[in-house]
Amino acid sequence: MKRRPLFQFVLLLSLALACACGGGGGASTSNTSGSSDSSSGSGPTSTNTWVGKLADSSGFIAIMKEGTVHLIYVTDGDKLFVWFEGDASGAVAGYFTFYNDEGGSIINNPTADGFGGTVTVGPGQHYRYTVVPARGEAGLYRAKETTAGETWESGWIVLNDGSVRGARKSSAGKVEGLATRGGVKWTDPGAAP
Repeated sequence: MKRRPLFQFVLLLSLALACACGGGGGASTSNTSGSSDSSSGSGPTSTNTWVGKLADSSGFIAIMKEGTVHLIYVTDGDKLFVWFEGDASGAVAGYFTFYNDEGGSIINNPTADGFGGTVTVGPGQHYRYTVVPARGEAGLYRAKETTAGETWESGWIVLNDGSVRGARKSSAGKVEGLATRGGVKWTDPGAAP
């Protein structure tokens, strides 16, 4: 994928200015800040999966990390089905940018809990996010199925408060929202669904 250094610089500068103005600190419980509620949920805390909300959107985000390999999923439970994956071994002080084949990008800016930044999922669709470690059943779920000769990949995000968003995408590129959670919880970003 062709990298866009000027675009990346502008996004990083925008993120830095937003953080300097008080917009990018640690996790909070406000639904409009892009943070998930870190005070609810039960069970063990994950050491490699973080979940949260996109600011000013109904979208959720999940980030899985194994070593330096990251797998990131963004969905609004309707038409948004966006994946990023990359290796952050070259990251400086935890800052990294990944791009996907659809022209989206995600910028990570380290927080006390691990991740925060900006995700671009389409033209003019830029969202800030902050995530917290997943606890209990919270996390990223995936499944694959073939129906009538068409293969569907499904993904769900469960937040610490039990909220769920999910969508699926066909091999032909059609995206549909999913009303209920299914699939298998992922714990290894390198494993196939």
